[in-house]
Amino acid sequence: MKKLLIMFLIITSTHSFSEDGMTVGDLTVEQLTEIVRTILQESLQKCLVTGSMKGRAKVNLAVVGSVEAKMECNFDQELEEIQE
Repeated sequence: MKKLLIMFLIITSTHSFSEDGMTVGDLTVEQLTEIVRTILQESLQKCLVTGSMKGRAKVNLAVVGSVEAKMECNFDQELEEIQE
């Protein structure tokens, strides 16, 4: 989560220092929502979810059981690119 916030701050700071002079305060809620959505989508593309489910599915497709999942994300390569 910290890495995601760092990426968000980097992106917003580049927008605030751009030639058009737009700052985060100048963004509409929709624009800010789209920026955050884009960041999350790009971040989740670097993640892998693994897990298992124990239970059963009824004829009406209602699933009864438990799910164990693990989410692993690798942001190291992107952080190295930013630092260079």
